[in-house]
Amino acid sequence: MRIYILSLVCLSLLSLSSFAEMPVLSGPASMEVLGNGLHSVAFVVKIKGLPEEEEEKDFKFSLKGLPDEAPFLFDKTNGLFFWNPEPHQVGTYKFVFVAEDQTGQEFSESVKIKVLKAPSLEALPKGWLKKKKEDRYLSGRDYLPSSNFVEMEIAALPEYEVEIKVKDLMDEECLLRYVPREGRAEVNKKRRTASINLGGQYASEKVKKVRRDLYEDLFNTLGLIFKKIESVSVRGGYLLENLAVFDKNSLVSAAGAENIYLPTLNLSFDDRFYEETLYSKKNPMMISDCPTIKIDFNTSSGLIWRRSRLLIDENEYHAARGGFSMVVVKPYKDVSSFDVDNAMYLLKIPVVKKLAFGEHVFVFEAENAYGMPITQKAYARVVTLPAQIEGKPLVYPSPFSPYRNKELKIQYKLSMQTNIELVVFGVDGSVVMRKRFFMGEEGARKGLNTVSWDGRTNVGSAVSNGIYSGVIIDRDENRILERFKITVYR
Repeated sequence: MRIYILSLVCLSLLSLSSFAEMPVLSGPASMEVLGNGLHSVAFVVKIKGLPEEEEEKDFKFSLKGLPDEAPFLFDKTNGLFFWNPEPHQVGTYKFVFVAEDQTGQEFSESVKIKVLKAPSLEALPKGWLKKKKEDRYLSGRDYLPSSNFVEMEIAALPEYEVEIKVKDLMDEECLLRYVPREGRAEVNKKRRTASINLGGQYASEKVKKVRRDLYEDLFNTLGLIFKKIESVSVRGGYLLENLAVFDKNSLVSAAGAENIYLPTLNLSFDDRFYEETLYSKKNPMMISDCPTIKIDFNTSSGLIWRRSRLLIDENEYHAARGGFSMVVVKPYKDVSSFDVDNAMYLLKIPVVKKLAFGEHVFVFEAENAYGMPITQKAYARVVTLPAQIEGKPLVYPSPFSPYRNKELKIQYKLSMQTNIELVVFGVDGSVVMRKRFFMGEEGARKGLNTVSWDGRTNVGSAVSNGIYSGVIIDRDENRILERFKITVYR
């Protein structure tokens, strides 16, 4: 009797042991996706509970119980599933994934995918192809809320290639290839392909997370507007632990609004970084009255940043889009924002009007392509004294003859750059000549300035003999810096 019970216990333990070691398939229980031919769903079905001596390559993946009219892409080597449902495929689907070992034993996992009815898209504005490059980018980004964000956890064994076939807004097929190595992107516009180097840190056997915005990658490499993903495939030696395709709404819901890749932001005044740990409202940073403000921020996610603005004492400074790497900001009324189209960029912001002596508040606001905001505030105090003329202005030749000397030179030295106005008055007090110079250019820059005058009035007639008086005015302060005299003798 004891032998019988002992045998029964041993058999039970063996049964439990084998059950514990039995591999199982693992995948998402259910997923939702919009059915408009643009949004995508992707995931990896993995095998868990494998004995150490076995490898995943000993298993064959397959799909059973396929729904009708549901074309999909399934990589049977690594269990990568990708589907881009069309509008007529709205409904609930059940996919059964099967793994078969060398003995013919099967393990299955079912995944329910609900295809939701998607809102219809509005047509792009007429003439969008004739717009500037950055305007085409923004038009497409507003028009296509498509699945364009790919995230995966992958390791190189020793190196892999992630190939993503996409279609642009003209329904032309393009290929984006991602490889774990250093170097610039290799672009072939004729073949519509781009090989993007992720960096040397992705060429190791340690699993690392890769995040890419396909819309940005296609636009920055081939100058084309992304429409939708056609397929995702991985080749070479690699370990793929996870893969997901996001659109704007699912990205925000999955990661949370407060965790959407907020960038590292640096703000500097005349090449001196503003550090929040050092400066505050009670202890502001000391700056000049005409600082060059640089705003440099970047993200590791490759997301586009747009609709940014700079406020100085609640007054907005507007930037006209001139390029992707530098935006010059000038005062502009009735404009709520300016657009910045590079995830890593540097703003050089010369303040056109000098800041008044005293304290100021600077606020930089930006919003990424997924609608997530970021704000940076800085406190500073202007300590620069008003502009001065160093020494006395020099006027030569004296006396001056418009016919013999051709030009009169007025020379003066400014203690700092400012907006300058030169005015010459006649004997009767009327304005004979008026010239304006914007700070930084000849006549309004720090140091020695030389201004020429041909001896003619503003209406073009030559001045007559006499003694004329002139003034040098700081337009920012509306203050006369210095006076001078001109003797004219024919």
